[in-house]
Amino acid sequence: MMLSSHTVYGIVVISVVIFGVCGNLIVFCTYARTSRLRKQHFFTLNLSLMALCLSVFYILPAAYHFLHIRMDGLACNAYAFIAGVLAIGTIHQLAVISIERCLLIARPFSNRSARMRHRLFAVVGVYVTAAISVLPPLIGWSRFLPAEHEWYCGFDYESRTWEARSFLLYLFFMAYAAPLAVIVFAYSTMIVLLRSNRANLPNGHRPRVESFSSQLSSTSRSSELKRQIQVAKLMFLVITVFVVSWTPYAIITFSYNFILELPYSQLAVQTSAIFAKMFVVFTPIVFGLRDHQLREFLTLLLTRFSQRRESRTVYCFRSYAYLTTKDRWPKILAKIVDTTHRQRHNLFAKYGEEGDNDVKAAVHELSELRYLLTTDKPLQLLEDKHEDVDIYNNSLKELQKSMPSGQELSWFKSPWLYTECHLYRRIFGTFMKSRHLKSFDPFSFQKETAFVSSLKFMTIIGDHLREEIENDKSFLPEQRKNTVEKLLQIALWGNKCDLSATGGDNHESEAHPLEQVDELRDYILVNDLEAAYNVLERMEGQKRVDIVLDNAGLELFDDLCLAEYLINSNFAKKVVFHGKAMPWFVSDTTANDFVWTTELLRSSQEKSLAEFGHKWNERMECGEFVFQAHPFWTYPFAYCEMEKYAPDLLADLSQSSFIILKGDLNYRKLVGDRDWPLDTPFLDALRGFLPAPLLALRTLKAETVAGLSQDTIARLAAKFPDNNKDWMVTGEYAVVQLCMSSK
Repeated sequence: MMLSSHTVYGIVVISVVIFGVCGNLIVFCTYARTSRLRKQHFFTLNLSLMALCLSVFYILPAAYHFLHIRMDGLACNAYAFIAGVLAIGTIHQLAVISIERCLLIARPFSNRSARMRHRLFAVVGVYVTAAISVLPPLIGWSRFLPAEHEWYCGFDYESRTWEARSFLLYLFFMAYAAPLAVIVFAYSTMIVLLRSNRANLPNGHRPRVESFSSQLSSTSRSSELKRQIQVAKLMFLVITVFVVSWTPYAIITFSYNFILELPYSQLAVQTSAIFAKMFVVFTPIVFGLRDHQLREFLTLLLTRFSQRRESRTVYCFRSYAYLTTKDRWPKILAKIVDTTHRQRHNLFAKYGEEGDNDVKAAVHELSELRYLLTTDKPLQLLEDKHEDVDIYNNSLKELQKSMPSGQELSWFKSPWLYTECHLYRRIFGTFMKSRHLKSFDPFSFQKETAFVSSLKFMTIIGDHLREEIENDKSFLPEQRKNTVEKLLQIALWGNKCDLSATGGDNHESEAHPLEQVDELRDYILVNDLEAAYNVLERMEGQKRVDIVLDNAGLELFDDLCLAEYLINSNFAKKVVFHGKAMPWFVSDTTANDFVWTTELLRSSQEKSLAEFGHKWNERMECGEFVFQAHPFWTYPFAYCEMEKYAPDLLADLSQSSFIILKGDLNYRKLVGDRDWPLDTPFLDALRGFLPAPLLALRTLKAETVAGLSQDTIARLAAKFPDNNKDWMVTGEYAVVQLCMSSK
């Protein structure tokens, strides 16, 4: 049985509705899910929104068709006008996008200063010009007519009057010729600009840019321009789809009225109109084939429900890991590029051309790293000659073997713990390959700034500690217990905000460090403070306490205060501080940070700070304070693998009487960064790592935690319904978890 032409037409329109709505909804959600993407792709968002609305609007003629209702009168005019505005609006939006792409190719960073109101004006202009193009039939210039089967309306292509023909000529110019001319001009200008720069491209592919006088380096500009070119290519394909879709319709309607003296053919016009409507389907297909962000979004949707209790991967949609990779890491890398560039003049003055070349090479590699990260390129093997390079590269190869066949281990498709360590190791390796930047800490300025901004809180804590020490001999056991628990809580909440969690920005706390101890006690989800005190009180033998440090600045000061009280009150005879052997996670404590802190405190005008600065320097000289930086602390492994990769460190920790591990990264490595059920016993999550009694002091800034009670889980579920995990990443909640050695 043969289907009639209008039935086929109805089926095709329904198909356009289904695929157009689904495809454009995915495109819209891809670019609307974060503020950064909304700003970068504001015009693309509007394009997909108009195509989405147009797809939905096509439901109306399909309904009229299958219900055998005639579209006329107000419904006819309303449908033709709204559909016309949306259809022509997409064309005008493409013209605006082509102009934007041209400007960004000419000046890669011009979008940084563009204001949202300018983009809004441009979008409003798109709708206004589209409305102006379609409005005349409503005010007497030509008219809207029902099509042959009278279930949808369009422009009057049948009348041969001068009034109808002059409007079609106007419509052809406004809806096709003018925007197409703008698009051709914009892309022709881009080609001219790129060709004019080709002779200056290093290695034949990088654009010529200005010198180091700009805020970012020439290399970072090159990477930005490269990204803009990729976006321009994508939009060129979209525009090509527009031309292919709409050109037959434009040519047929124009020819019937101005060139050919043939009878008007509804079949020819309807067929070309159908092809034009297919634009709303073709556009999402182009994005799906060419845009990594949309493919990534689809991958996230497909995989978000299939995650198992394995090491958490970056591609868990909207997870803290995903948002960190997408937003925070590029921001951190941009700051490092800027910080490194600021060293150029000093190094040039000191080492001449060699120093200048070091900065250029480092900035080039860091900018390239940022590009690889943001575009989800495969993770690469390390190429420097540091002692741990084989460990990292072998680990990367092993992880690659675990990937599904044909899938590469990329920045967004890999275990978060490994990827984050790999990032900071790549940053360190960049400077290791230089001649004069090997000892450069790109985070030192941020750490020192955070330290200075926290001096008023250090003074409060220092004065309190001095008073507690002076009165300690007269304290009853319960008072000493309260002091220890209070210092442990100060050390706990000092971890509340670190620079890696804020993208390198210094967020100064406003809370009084002593008052918040009582205020925040209810936010400790697991509170083993009393049990921890009992362990400290019963320690015998060498009475060695190990503190695995997290952040420099205020948190390090808090840790030193805790150590001071433990030794002064004879809870411990020796405190070993474990820091990082290289700049790590922006604010993690290195040997330089540790020494710099005590030196700066000694020169403080605040009496208590100066006294402790001198005291701690003396304790380091006599061996009561020891700083160590074993390379394992910067390996990408869970601590249960310490026996395999660092048996010497495990043996050393086994000599400790009590181990305190600070912060989020240490906790993630303790539990393997896995998605444990919340009530999993903490001991089980450690998976065998327990060289000595162990206390984790951690404010939650990542989506992994174990050892919660059923009551606590129920309380959190009531406050954060629908599996909301915000409480796990804000630093608002904390855990103080003790695990006793079985030996």
